[in-house]
Amino acid sequence: MALPGPFLVGIAGGSGSGKTALAEALCHGLRPALVARLAQDAYYRDRRELPPAARDGLDFDTPEAIDRDLFVEHVHALRSGQPVRPPRYCFVTHRRLGQGEPVEPADIVLVEGLFSLWDPRARDLFD
Repeated sequence: MALPGPFLVGIAGGSGSGKTALAEALCHGLRPALVARLAQDAYYRDRRELPPAARDGLDFDTPEAIDRDLFVEHVHALRSGQPVRPPRYCFVTHRRLGQGEPVEPADIVLVEGLFSLWDPRARDLFD
């Protein structure tokens, strides 16, 4: 049974598995005006408190690397028809650079990321 609001699709898989390519293909194959995309990569934790050498040694392939609370909050907002502004994340410095471009709710929202289905709070929001 579909939940009220936009139709949310979670796309998960390992690094290099084609999540982003699949989301792009779906977006182009569907009517793009009806589709929004949210990338979980924007939700890596800001590591500015660590020296650069320590940041380079972090494991980013673990759920703890993701700000899961903010990610779930934003998925919930999109489910509720509200726009979100995901963080802008720099993979070179492992720091956030403010807010990214807004993601507006649409008929279909594609959410892709390594751990997009890991947290049951987010998983329960997907159709």
